[in-house]
Amino acid sequence: MLRIEGLGHRYGAGAGGSASADDGTEALRDIELTDPKGQLLTIVGPSGCGKSTLLRCVAGLVRSTSGRITLDGVPVDGVPERLGIVFQDYSRSLFPWLSVRDNVALPLRRHGLGRAERHTAAARMLEQVGLAGAARRA
Repeated sequence: MLRIEGLGHRYGAGAGGSASADDGTEALRDIELTDPKGQLLTIVGPSGCGKSTLLRCVAGLVRSTSGRITLDGVPVDGVPERLGIVFQDYSRSLFPWLSVRDNVALPLRRHGLGRAERHTAAARMLEQVGLAGAARRA
């Protein structure tokens, strides 16, 4: 389960995340969210409203300046072990010389899985998001 409580983030905030009303640029304020395990969550909004900042905080890539994020009851204070995220600019997230399946399977190498196990797991993940055909073409 993903839980976000009172999340806020300011870019350019003072050291230690303490921010006054005049310090930096506020990207997020008092975000509250509970997303039960197994649910699909979609975040939509206009450009500049904080979607990417929120995702970076959830992914542990950026520390929020206020509030708390937990994933399965564990505070997010770095990149969670089982988390994968791809942002809008795919050119910095994907390797164009790898197939879709191999891009998805790449992080699994870190867990010591063999090639066949990685491909099976990647195919399963692609199927879960409606991209099973991409794994078959790989």
